[in-house]
Amino acid sequence: MSDNILNATDRMLREIQRELADIRDDRIIMMAVLNRLDSNHASFTQELRALRSQFDRFRIEVRENNNETREVLARIEKLVTK
Repeated sequence: MSDNILNATDRMLREIQRELADIRDDRIIMMAVLNRLDSNHASFTQELRALRSQFDRFRIEVRENNNETREVLARIEKLVTK
């Protein structure tokens, strides 16, 4: 083989190796980003569950207060209508 062919082959081999190294680096970065997104999603999901729970407790409280208010208003109405 001529030196030109060997040099060209060697250059192409080095270029392929560089591209593979870049692909590996890109993969590492993408995996880190995906892991961070997974972590953020899990945290968001957990926070959303906590907010739903707080909202449910608030809704129950409001209903209880509405019932108590109705009872008080019914008693007042009875007193006024006597």
